Amino acid sequence: IDVKLEFARRLTGGVIIEVQEDIHAKIAQRSGARAVMPVAFSDEKETSETIPDQELIAIICDAVALPVFAKIQVGHTMQAKIAEHFGVSFIDESDNVDDGEAGGAECMDKTKFETPFCSGVKNLGDIVNAIVKGAALVRLYTDDQKLKAAIINKLKKGVIFEVGNEEHALIAQRAGARAVVPVADSGDSVKRMPDPKTVKAIFDAVAIPTIGRVRVGHIIEAQIMEKAGADIIDESEMYGKDVKRVKLCIDKSKLYGPCFFTAFNLGEVAKAIRTGASAIRITAEDPNGSNGNAVQIVQIRNQIIKQLKKLQDLVEKKSKLNPADPANKNKIKEVDYDIGEIVGDYKKEKDFMIKLAVAGKITLPVFASNFVATPADVALIMQHGFDGVFVTEEVFENHMSSLRYANALVHAVAKYDDPVALAQISEDLGRNAYGGGGKRKRRKRRAGGGDKSDKAETKPIQASGPITILD
Repeated sequence: IDVKLEFARRLTGGVIIEVQEDIHAKIAQRSGARAVMPVAFSDEKETSETIPDQELIAIICDAVALPVFAKIQVGHTMQAKIAEHFGVSFIDESDNVDDGEAGGAECMDKTKFETPFCSGVKNLGDIVNAIVKGAALVRLYTDDQKLKAAIINKLKKGVIFEVGNEEHALIAQRAGARAVVPVADSGDSVKRMPDPKTVKAIFDAVAIPTIGRVRVGHIIEAQIMEKAGADIIDESEMYGKDVKRVKLCIDKSKLYGPCFFTAFNLGEVAKAIRTGASAIRITAEDPNGSNGNAVQIVQIRNQIIKQLKKLQDLVEKKSKLNPADPANKNKIKEVDYDIGEIVGDYKKEKDFMIKLAVAGKITLPVFASNFVATPADVALIMQHGFDGVFVTEEVFENHMSSLRYANALVHAVAKYDDPVALAQISEDLGRNAYGGGGKRKRRKRRAGGGDKSDKAETKPIQASGPITILD
């Protein structure tokens, strides 16, 4: 076991790269990887790894001088013997591979093998079991939801830009955008997902995450967007806003990456949590089709907070326990609540709404979108506790000032509580940043239809005494 442990210690401080071909293994070796791990995926179910082909393992062992891992199913002694026969350096007894047999098997005794083993673990008990069974190293499985949350955390305190093409995406990246959202250019009242070709081109053009926007409940559009290169999915109510609210939502646990979900009340926030969303996006719509006001987004968020406070008070009243007290957390969950007056149509979300009441806050990151068009809008949103903002592609309509405009929006996030800095940031951003745009024309006042008033000389007003400035 000491020899196996010493061999395993050589991997510390390095990277083990999964590969599917011998050329991948050679690239990994040139890149400085400590080891490679051949992997395979089922054609029918790509989310589940399968046992790598024996021929593939042999080819990769011959192709590189690095240690080679071989994945096997937990407790499958015969697979371990075959892997050892091919001369692999490590055997990875993994519970995330599937060869068609029932899972849940007991891990094998690794002391009977000469090859060191790696065991997948999720908790302290698994680590103890791995040590007892003779594992030389362990691999900690990352919780899928936590991994998705970590990706969303990278977007916090930043601006996400809607873009129409690669040029816009590159401008957004130069300006300091955290991510970009390719949008469909459609004159229809009901917009659909963007062209996958456009999404792929934008994905290839920039190094920041690409967000694919799809209609609510449309799992096929989400799958297409992921295949086109979208790192994140945005299940957006803005797409299909002219039709009745769709109750069927995408099961986000089936997606590779994190997913945004549009919410406009507490029930929708609970639905986002129930369906596996990693963040929510609060958006406002103007029925008159005007430019709107970012204050509307703040009002929606405040309304959600009021609904949450009302639910907290109801939970406290019915359980006679304070939800804010951590000692009451488990006791509150055991109480049977009749909160139909708040739940309404969101009966499936009842338990998740109770959890929100216990937490006393919206437990997912909250982003704002729609009507956020100026540095002042961005600052307003950030001052009210949002985690980030989406801005529309109107930023790029004026090509000459689009980079400056985009950069100003990004800087407004950091300077949201500094009016002096915001005033400087907001200067000379082009006509799209202001209501009328361009230089203000001096209006000519005509009296009685004559022209004399146009040429009349105006004298400055002389102050007769101290000037009082009213706050």
